Amino acid sequence: MPLAPQIEPLHPKIAPGDLPARLQPVAEHLKAPKNIKDLRRAMDGCRECPLWRNATQAVPGEGDLSEPLLALVGEQPGDQEDLAGHPFVGPAGRVLDKALEAARIPRAEVFVTNAVKHFKHEPRGKRRLHKRPDRGEIEVCRWWVKNELELIKPKLVVALGATAVQSLSNHKGSLTAARGRTFETREGQPLRATVHPSFLLRVPDKAAKEAEFDRFVADLKSAAAVARKL
Repeated sequence: MPLAPQIEPLHPKIAPGDLPARLQPVAEHLKAPKNIKDLRRAMDGCRECPLWRNATQAVPGEGDLSEPLLALVGEQPGDQEDLAGHPFVGPAGRVLDKALEAARIPRAEVFVTNAVKHFKHEPRGKRRLHKRPDRGEIEVCRWWVKNELELIKPKLVVALGATAVQSLSNHKGSLTAARGRTFETREGQPLRATVHPSFLLRVPDKAAKEAEFDRFVADLKSAAAVARKL
């Protein structure tokens, strides 16, 4: 039997007034960018929350910039992504590439990005261990991914993991409840949800890992089929 991802229920939508001043969503003084180049330039200088202090750089989305079939939104950059400045180039990215190939979805037809643009971590000796962004940090950074999606206009958005679902939508249940159905982003774009590929790296049993990978591929195939009909 496939292993169920152990992900807690998502937080409800958070009003700006519910957040501390240091974690208010990106303010209106930042004008909506006219193109991806302007967005990336502004993102690299973002100081709206504390995560930039310990990160190497902001990591913007990459891929098809003009109405891609799918926009895949993960959680945040990992260690390798933070150093390289590119999304999904570490172990989870390799799993994603393998799954896209198995689903027969050309990487050239997708845009990949993250809900949070700076790497949140804690030092452990010489290693930097991933820390999950909190709800305030997710809400602050939402301005960036919202503008990315508005600029590239994907046919369908796919949330990879609970953090992405929380950022993109008003869904208040678990990732399991959101998985396998089509709903909407807060801005009304069609949205599907599945696990983050890093989840597959944590499945210890070989048979369960293979079953979960196949289920992930099926989710991507289903999302692509829905996108092609839109």
